[in-house]
Amino acid sequence: MLQKLRQILLTQYIGAIAIAIVAAHCVQTFIALMISIVWHLAIVWRTPAGVLGGSQSQAFDWATAVFRFVDVLLNGAAVWGLMRWLYSRSEPSAVHEGAGTAVPAPETTEQSS
Repeated sequence: MLQKLRQILLTQYIGAIAIAIVAAHCVQTFIALMISIVWHLAIVWRTPAGVLGGSQSQAFDWATAVFRFVDVLLNGAAVWGLMRWLYSRSEPSAVHEGAGTAVPAPETTEQSS
């Protein structure tokens, strides 16, 4: 049953589309996480002191940042797993294990005329 599902996902390009969508979401979430961190640091550094001399510190939303980071990791793992499952070569190779080692020189025979 899984082989039939794999074959359908490969031949109809559904697997490639699903991988692309999940990968795009992973990249978008990672970029949003980085922008939020940089934006928060820029806001904290540029926040002027208050009227009474104290600065108005803004707390960074760590819960959302950790959630986004876990989301990136899980989506990345899903993309990696789908790519490995769909596009790995599961068929046995026709080349034997000794391939790629030293090739013996061809025998030459000299014929006298």
